[in-house]
Amino acid sequence: MTSLDNLRKTAKRWLKALRGGDRAAFERLRRAYPGAPASPSLRDLQHALARERGFDNWTALKASAETPTPRAGLSALLAAADRGDAAAVAAILDKEPEIVNERGLLPGHTGLRTALHFGVHHEAVVRELLSRADPSIRDEGDNAYPIHFAAERGELPIVKLLIEHSADPIGAGTTHLLDVLGWAVCFNNIMQVEVARYLSSMERDTRYCRRSRWATSMPFSRRHATAPISISGWTPRTIVRRRCISPSQEAATNRSPRCWTSVRTRTSRMPQG
Repeated sequence: MTSLDNLRKTAKRWLKALRGGDRAAFERLRRAYPGAPASPSLRDLQHALARERGFDNWTALKASAETPTPRAGLSALLAAADRGDAAAVAAILDKEPEIVNERGLLPGHTGLRTALHFGVHHEAVVRELLSRADPSIRDEGDNAYPIHFAAERGELPIVKLLIEHSADPIGAGTTHLLDVLGWAVCFNNIMQVEVARYLSSMERDTRYCRRSRWATSMPFSRRHATAPISISGWTPRTIVRRRCISPSQEAATNRSPRCWTSVRTRTSRMPQG
């Protein structure tokens, strides 16, 4: 039984006691909810229960009960990954290996993410986690894989490392309507040229990759790891064709004109592949 179920049962028992004429139940209601009606309903008792526990209303109490409280080990793992402490990550996972793919929240961050999401900017942490973790778990917020965040920062060695461990290099389906390549060249008005060139070179054999489901495509990723490609002539439509976004999502870019302005003004300065 969940904590929310317990709260509902507590409110029902309180209501039953009131209807039975229990003076202690009436006094409790008066203290928790002075403005309660003379004949309170279950909703009134739920509100009083929330006020008794320091919440403004039943909705706030229910949300708190439904939010899982992260275990101490998970919080420590996420914090260690975020600060780049690979030794601490390994020590925690040796004790609690089952939490490696669990998502949690750290202060100062939004959305529930795994240790690999939080540690993706630290290569030593990424290497430690990839011996145990699944790189194809999305966060709750951006609906993104760790590779999206590495691509956004232009961290090519980490992008390659993730793909070698079966991370999806396409990664469509984020809440920003951009896949991994899109995060490298469009998201937040950035242009990570080397990551974009590498990801684009892999697009040449997309059909093969999809058939292999990426789980068995490590030789493919290595074969294309250094394949040169020129993106100096890219235009917004080229990026659409190269799957920065899908054609069906092209209209969504109207909401972010700065992205295309950046592409138009900066592609002329890109080095040739």
